Amino acid sequence: MQIPVNFSSRGLADSEARYGAELADECIARLARRADSLTRCRVDVVRDRTDMNTTAPVHVSVQIHVAGHPPLVAVRPESEGEPGERIGVPLRAAFEKVDAQLRTLQGKRHDH
Repeated sequence: MQIPVNFSSRGLADSEARYGAELADECIARLARRADSLTRCRVDVVRDRTDMNTTAPVHVSVQIHVAGHPPLVAVRPESEGEPGERIGVPLRAAFEKVDAQLRTLQGKRHDH
């Protein structure tokens, strides 16, 4: 099942934003293969540019909606990143966090 991803970015180059949107689509597709109750996904990526010579770390927020449950939210704050980092690492880190929450939710459903 195709899950819509609402991807928004600020402070990214166009090519970096396109790559981030493609990567988010891949990550949510992987999760959707394991959990058919996912309904939608929102991904926000922000890179504050402190000056022309320094590229700040990336802040990533991923919110996944699961039918019948509150949204699962994972944040990879810029404080965990490095200046000049590429978008793939923090985006995957946020999806890994939400994946862990989804696994916990699935475990709770099977325990009842």
